[in-house]
Amino acid sequence: MGSQVDDRDFTTLLSELTLEEKITLLSGRDFSTAAGVARLNIPPIRVADSIAGVRPSGITADLTTACFPNTACLGSTWDAELLGRLGERLAHQGREKSAQVVLGPTINIHRDPRAGRNFECFSEDPLLSGQLAGAIVNGIQSQGLGACPKHFVCNDSETLRHFYDVDASPDSRPLREIYIAAWQHLLRTSNPTGVMTA
Repeated sequence: MGSQVDDRDFTTLLSELTLEEKITLLSGRDFSTAAGVARLNIPPIRVADSIAGVRPSGITADLTTACFPNTACLGSTWDAELLGRLGERLAHQGREKSAQVVLGPTINIHRDPRAGRNFECFSEDPLLSGQLAGAIVNGIQSQGLGACPKHFVCNDSETLRHFYDVDASPDSRPLREIYIAAWQHLLRTSNPTGVMTA
């Protein structure tokens, strides 16, 4: 990844962190940078979104990037090899934007054709969604950047998203057979650096 991390024992490192430093590591310095701890040589981590091309967030961010087809179009290809190559390209874009982690791919499930964020997701099929997402994750990580698929899980509400009071409560069967199944397929075919929660 962009910043080198030495081979220190992370258990020992955790014991060296103060409570305030631990809390700092769980927060962001800004919208696209996770804070580091300079005292212990823990570098900040820069992330960049990747819906149709990699772009850092923020008002002053450089938004120029090559634009790829949206994720729903990519899902229509059913071509994991092609999407693996796309992941490689996203990693190159991420590196150009000084990112160490690419936020994506999005593997929410198409449940309602009217949903405004379906363009960010592959399909209504969890097997296809998980396998294609795994191919992109593998492509990104083959180039030395981390991938952080999103949004775990049931992130398909259109109502009051900005108020952080969304209550997704599917029955156990659709939760298991549709929503979580996509993540199971992803994790069987790849080993992402992280997972963004819903």
